[in-house]
Amino acid sequence: MDFIKRHGALLMFVAVLGFCGVWISVSFASSKDADTVKLFGASRQSIEAALKSPTVASEYAYSPQQAAKLNHANVLKRNATRAAVANEAIGMYVAYPQPSRPRVTIFVDEPAKEVFATMGTLSNFEATAATGRVYLKLDIPKSREQNMMELVRVEIFRGKTAESVDTVKPYASIELNVEDPSLVRRVETNAAKDIRDRGPKKDPPEFKLPETLRAYCDKNAEPFTQYAYRARLVGRFTSADGKLLIVSSQEMVTNADGTSQIKDVKAPLIHRAPKDAVRVMPSDPASQVKLYATELTPAVSVTTPSNFELRLSGIRGTIPDGPRAPNTINKNYSVSFEVRLWIAELQNWVTAQLPDVDEGQVLSGKASYQLKRSAQKKDYDFTNDLQYKLLEVNKNATSVVATLENQRTGKRENFVVSKFAPPSPIQNELDKVIDAQNREMMKKASGK
Repeated sequence: MDFIKRHGALLMFVAVLGFCGVWISVSFASSKDADTVKLFGASRQSIEAALKSPTVASEYAYSPQQAAKLNHANVLKRNATRAAVANEAIGMYVAYPQPSRPRVTIFVDEPAKEVFATMGTLSNFEATAATGRVYLKLDIPKSREQNMMELVRVEIFRGKTAESVDTVKPYASIELNVEDPSLVRRVETNAAKDIRDRGPKKDPPEFKLPETLRAYCDKNAEPFTQYAYRARLVGRFTSADGKLLIVSSQEMVTNADGTSQIKDVKAPLIHRAPKDAVRVMPSDPASQVKLYATELTPAVSVTTPSNFELRLSGIRGTIPDGPRAPNTINKNYSVSFEVRLWIAELQNWVTAQLPDVDEGQVLSGKASYQLKRSAQKKDYDFTNDLQYKLLEVNKNATSVVATLENQRTGKRENFVVSKFAPPSPIQNELDKVIDAQNREMMKKASGK
């Protein structure tokens, strides 16, 4: 109480002074907020007016006044033509390369275009007769001639004459590819069978299969018989008829003012099956592939020779000198012949000896052979195939000549001591082609 009595007046003054300070502070803050609100409102109105105005201030970086100062057209024109200025230093072009020309991309939609599959045609179809066989050779199309097609095989048709060729059912085929890769089948192909029948080879010849040359050997040919052949190419359609594709390409176009334009062309392509082709059904009913065949080639005809080769192998006895008496038979000598016969069933040669053939005697005999994987031997009587009769043997300045009469034709033929003629070069070449194409087909069939 004493403290209050002594300091009461001072305490009252301090309290009144603090109240006044608080009142003044509150009053000042209220007036400041009101000024801020007024300033914000004015700024908002200014911004809205600027946004609604169609013009901008000249100080704006992208205003027309600032753009005019840059003068793009003149600068671009000067830069584009400065290569023609001879007195400028070359180094400046290295440090300051010319700017790229502006490009304008134009999209052009082309009308739909039909694209037909192609597989080419067969060419150089030829036939060559050999003993007991007929060789066929042909050229398949090159890969660049094929579009949306994959070659499958060459079908061969046979007949006795060009008019009688059976064009419905193929006689044989040259396999070029697997017909349907989606059907994996562990079966022995004709190519594999042909190689197996030939037997193993110690040193297979190094022969590269030509790009287009293909061959076939008809081993079922009778002697002295005419055969006619026609062929066609079969391919697999690798797309679908009516399939639509959009192909994009770019073309550069230069305008009159020197500017460049990129022309983007979008061309729709419609795939179509090959023209002038015949639909062929797959060999497997489960296959869904689409096969097409070309037109048949013109017929090629050939007549096979005899199925034997004959050579004079020796003389026993004394051959008379001087003129021969007509209609006489000399028994002072005999002649030995060797005959080589082509056995169709064996698909190989069989050799037989004909010893002690006298004048006036018909050449006759049998040849024995045995098939693979068979213990039974067979005899082939070649008398009717030969139909030769020994007429006489005479000497000339260099050798001994045996004259035989071909009873089939009535002509005389001369034989001297010699060896059998080797196979012709064309047969050797085509045998190599057949072997190489069969091995290639085996690899394709096995997926290697």
